[in-house]
Amino acid sequence: MLDPAKRHLTLLFTVTILALLALCTGGTVYYFHFNLHRSEQESLRHELAEDVLPYVAAERMEALAEVADSDLFQVLDASGLVVVESVNPLGVDPPINPALRRRALAGGEAWERVTLFETTVLVYYFPLAPHLVVRAVASLEALVALERTALLAALVGFPLMLLLAYGLSRLLVARAMGPVRDAMTYQELFSANVSHELLSPLTALKGGLEVSLRRPRDAEDYRRALVEGLSQANRLVELIRNLELLSSAHFHRTDLMLEPQVLTSLVEASVAARRAALEALPLTVTVRSAESVECWLDRVLLRRVLDNLLDNALKYAVPGSTLVITQSRQRRSVRLTFDNACRPLPAARRAGVFEPFERGQPDVPGRGLGLFVARHIARAHGGDLTLLPSAEARFVVQLALPCPPA
Repeated sequence: MLDPAKRHLTLLFTVTILALLALCTGGTVYYFHFNLHRSEQESLRHELAEDVLPYVAAERMEALAEVADSDLFQVLDASGLVVVESVNPLGVDPPINPALRRRALAGGEAWERVTLFETTVLVYYFPLAPHLVVRAVASLEALVALERTALLAALVGFPLMLLLAYGLSRLLVARAMGPVRDAMTYQELFSANVSHELLSPLTALKGGLEVSLRRPRDAEDYRRALVEGLSQANRLVELIRNLELLSSAHFHRTDLMLEPQVLTSLVEASVAARRAALEALPLTVTVRSAESVECWLDRVLLRRVLDNLLDNALKYAVPGSTLVITQSRQRRSVRLTFDNACRPLPAARRAGVFEPFERGQPDVPGRGLGLFVARHIARAHGGDLTLLPSAEARFVVQLALPCPPA
């Protein structure tokens, strides 16, 4: 699905970048062409002022015929006849342009570029007297040679520009399509895992109902079937709630209902709700807090974070060990550290503990969503959930949440 889009975007970007490069190259060539023309015009004006006008001022205009310069100077009368001209070093004498001559007679300046016998010259018409016009002719061969060199360089450089445009396009498309590819990969993974995770409790629920209906049963048997069905339904509800957050974590912002909450009170309430499971393991929980800290939190979602962290400890903690929950205060944040002994957890598995559908120990029941959901909720609050460095036989996570400065 992405490949046709990538090819289309690469072609579009290549054409656009190539057009921009061509525009920049053309603009640069035109800039130099314009400036060189203007420079040639200024040079011709300067030579006119030095080589022609002094003779006119001294009323020795006939002496112009003795002037040998790199340019040709001619004095024209009102009818367009040449009154006097300098030595012609150019080898060409372009025809007189009547329109430009009349403009010069009217008191204006006029320019034209003429090519004769593969020789290009710049012709300048300048008013000299009420009925006289000076025509100056200068060679543009150096400028023409430069233009040809620029054109040749553009033609030779076109494949290079095309290659550059294509390379830049590939890079831009890869950067632009990266998030799209990640989102589609995530969606595929999400769909596959959802199907797998939903299938297990639904199969158990369907199997229990089918067994119950195979033959008549007494009330107690039906009650046990209903209890088991309710248990599977609760698993489905919890799983769907986690999957909903899993989807929103990647594509949407989580809406929070913020209100002032005492963090230690939420921790104690979460611990109390799991007292029976903690005693059955057994797992001792010790809460250490130097002060009571009030933060603006979403109570329901934060209870879910604490419940997920406690459930994670119940699954992985060593029976008979102690889970230590330590609260510490910084200037603008409060931190809860959950530290418990566990079976050895290699670094390779630690790296993926916050990934969805990843479990630290494959043989431990669960969906691999608890820590991922907890981290998402923490980040939605402006905090974070991180795994702290520890020995392989210890599992230490830290929940950081923003709070007003002390």
